[in-house]
Amino acid sequence: MDCIASNIIDDFGKFLTYQIQYESFENPTRKNAFDIMREAAAALYLPKLPSVKNPNSLDVLKQDVLNYIDLNKGGWKKNIIEKEAKDFVVDLSETLWFVDKCGPDTFSQRYSIPKEFEQFVRRYDPSKHKKARPHFNYDDLSYHALTLKSYLKQSWISTPRFDFLHIPLTKFSNDLQSYGDYLCNQNQRVKANHASKIPIVDELDAGTLKIYFPSNQKSTFDFEPLVNVLNATEYWIPIQVDSYCPSQKK
Repeated sequence: MDCIASNIIDDFGKFLTYQIQYESFENPTRKNAFDIMREAAAALYLPKLPSVKNPNSLDVLKQDVLNYIDLNKGGWKKNIIEKEAKDFVVDLSETLWFVDKCGPDTFSQRYSIPKEFEQFVRRYDPSKHKKARPHFNYDDLSYHALTLKSYLKQSWISTPRFDFLHIPLTKFSNDLQSYGDYLCNQNQRVKANHASKIPIVDELDAGTLKIYFPSNQKSTFDFEPLVNVLNATEYWIPIQVDSYCPSQKK
């Protein structure tokens, strides 16, 4: 053999000790087919969201909701992960984004956002979008409420692995529907009042009506600071008007 190893063995072979190592090809911990099938049936998976090169705020929210489920050891079986699980993450994220856009503080005036979901709101920045917040309305509230309620009918949401999510999801969907019903009732009352031929307020019972004619006397209330602030502020930014009014005029 014309190689370095052969030369070394020829020169120093008598000084070397050779040991042969035998390896067993048998696997003492071999699993049978039933164990493999049982483990596969018990395994939980998370859906994969589409990869976005330049994710916007809603894309980030979707990933955060998915991470929240993973952190609480939630997950789905393999047979429902591709469609229903992904739809749930997207629908819950879009509902939270809808409430965030319209105003979580406005929503909280009548209902409360579940504490588990507080981490997902107050991300929407009106100045970034340069437009005022949209208003809550019955149609959108009802749509999002019914969408979330549809998942509460699924068997997986009642399993122990989703205990962390079942209660807040139930409360959130119910409050969305209740808020929508409240706004619908308010709109119906307003329409009924407008259509009514009977005045809402009886002037005779309400008191006397005084008519003041225009006067050349300058008003003691100076509107200039308020006007200046209104002119200098973007229309989507709210202004606390009370701070510009005298205490007796509030």
